[in-house]
Amino acid sequence: MPAYAFVRRTQLPRWCVSSLFFVGAAIVGHAQSPLPSSRPPSPESSLVILPVRLAGKPATRVSEVVAFLLEKKGLKNIDLAAQPFEPTGAMESWSQSLRDYLCAHPVTSDFVLYAAFDGTRETGLNDLHAILADRAGGIVWSSRRTPADATFRRVDAREPMTMAVLLAEELAPQFGLDESTAKAAHPGKFAQVMEQRSGLPPADERSALLLRQRNLALKRARVTVEVYPVRIGAAVDSESASLLARKLCAADIGETCSIAQPLMLKASPPDPNEQRALWDLAREFRSYLRKYPSAADYAVYAHYNLDPRDWERGAVHFVVCASRGDWVIVDFQNSHHPDYRNIRPATKEDCAELVVLRIHSYLAAALPEPSSSAPPTDGTAASMVSLSRP
Repeated sequence: MPAYAFVRRTQLPRWCVSSLFFVGAAIVGHAQSPLPSSRPPSPESSLVILPVRLAGKPATRVSEVVAFLLEKKGLKNIDLAAQPFEPTGAMESWSQSLRDYLCAHPVTSDFVLYAAFDGTRETGLNDLHAILADRAGGIVWSSRRTPADATFRRVDAREPMTMAVLLAEELAPQFGLDESTAKAAHPGKFAQVMEQRSGLPPADERSALLLRQRNLALKRARVTVEVYPVRIGAAVDSESASLLARKLCAADIGETCSIAQPLMLKASPPDPNEQRALWDLAREFRSYLRKYPSAADYAVYAHYNLDPRDWERGAVHFVVCASRGDWVIVDFQNSHHPDYRNIRPATKEDCAELVVLRIHSYLAAALPEPSSSAPPTDGTAASMVSLSRP
């Protein structure tokens, strides 16, 4: 529940009343100042995050990610506000707008954070503005980052997740958050939110994948693989499946690689979280194979979200199952991931190359001496990177 303590309609906090009568107070030579938080920011401080503004609109999902990142760094008491803050005028005057907002919507937390990520679909996000204030609206810290800043230019993909990470990195020192506080941090309520948003199956189901990956890795060149026509948009493409099958066999992932009959899986919920869409796809593919087992040892289903004009806006999802539906590999890639950025997939062939690379990485990591580039297996971090782009 948001950490608001809404003012009664018939009453206002005393400092707000004094601000309304500032002129009269000035006549007698005194104006009461807002009461600031009594303590400087620390890991024990309470924080309310106002809805982050993404390209001009409140974005609760982005606010959740910022809270999750700060929670992981060791900030213990975080809540989200429900009432959007709509600053007026130029950014330089937002501090006064924030004071007015807190006058109308007082908070009980020690501090309040507001951030705005601005940009367009064409340029990506190119402006990060953040204000940390005490409960009275006194500015404790503020930051603005644009492409003119070296810190901002180091961000690879200027999208909601990367902006959230940049904001958390810059805000952490203000609360005394460092490696020691992160090490001592325990998963909190926003970790639970991320888990729910991700659509991840229970941990015991996920942990079983590693053993299945090891089994496939040990016999990869001797198994049979069936590749289903690739889902691209609202259609399935057998040509892409043939291309993927050839590349798999060429990489010694399968002795023979055949093409299955077209199968249009429907799992693609209207959800900005790609990880959730991925696992929904995996569940549907597993259900299908349990009902109609593959004749091959393994089956592969892939989805390409292709944007030939802008590879950064695309994504590749794929699922590898044993013949009767047991998950072996469930993975997605977008511009936040190193392998995706290295290949920059803009064609069907690029996407097939990425799928083969990812499968190879999982199998290499599953062997007794995994490579240093072992892919993540829990999916938690990935669950929060797939926010809507502006």
